[in-house]
Amino acid sequence: MKISDYIPTGEKNAISNRELAYRAGINERGVRKLVHDARIDGEPICSSDSGYWLAENIAEVDLSLRRIYSQIKQMVETAHNLEIIKIEMLSNGE
Repeated sequence: MKISDYIPTGEKNAISNRELAYRAGINERGVRKLVHDARIDGEPICSSDSGYWLAENIAEVDLSLRRIYSQIKQMVETAHNLEIIKIEMLSNGE
């Protein structure tokens, strides 16, 4: 079975990572890996704080995209600030 076989359609039916792991018989880290792989293979798996669901419409895809782009932005900001800290540490001889 594919991970998408365990995921309901529509945001209103979202399933948590924990519940999905339980149903699929794997750990939560395994769920994230399988979801990632399924998305790469073209499965319309969306996510939010509510959990995972298969996209029912474009609005649901947009919601998931906004969340992903927000996470990317936060990660880039964090990496940028760590680079600044690294440069400051190097200039102080640390």
